[in-house]
Amino acid sequence: MAEDILVQAQVPHLVDTKLPAVEVYAHQSIQDHQLTEILLGVEEESIPYVVTKRTESSPKELAQRAAIVSRLGVGIGVSSDHVAITTEKLPVDQPYIEGELNRNHAVDRALGQAAARIVKRMPLTGPSGESILFAPAAPEI
Repeated sequence: MAEDILVQAQVPHLVDTKLPAVEVYAHQSIQDHQLTEILLGVEEESIPYVVTKRTESSPKELAQRAAIVSRLGVGIGVSSDHVAITTEKLPVDQPYIEGELNRNHAVDRALGQAAARIVKRMPLTGPSGESILFAPAAPEI
């Protein structure tokens, strides 16, 4: 076993250094303080996250790209005043959850918790802690 670790250390390109985490892709105009409650919600559920600023402006597309990159298969996209949370398996136009950014602290935190709970396969909770089911966004007609 120690030999395996030594070989991996000597050949760094064989070591996968990307840790499992919820990927958060935020449009470059989003300020760090706007993400605080969402990230605290993820952290409260003991799931790691990585924040990356991007140029894309669609929260659905940001979430989808983040989910594909995430080793946990869950991504959060944040742009303008919207948040989208999705998994790598859902179509880009049908995220698991959508919400309004910075509507209030409790809702932002619940969105972060929901992303983490999707990873943990636990029931989702609302801003007051009650168990709820977020309905996926209805398809546009």
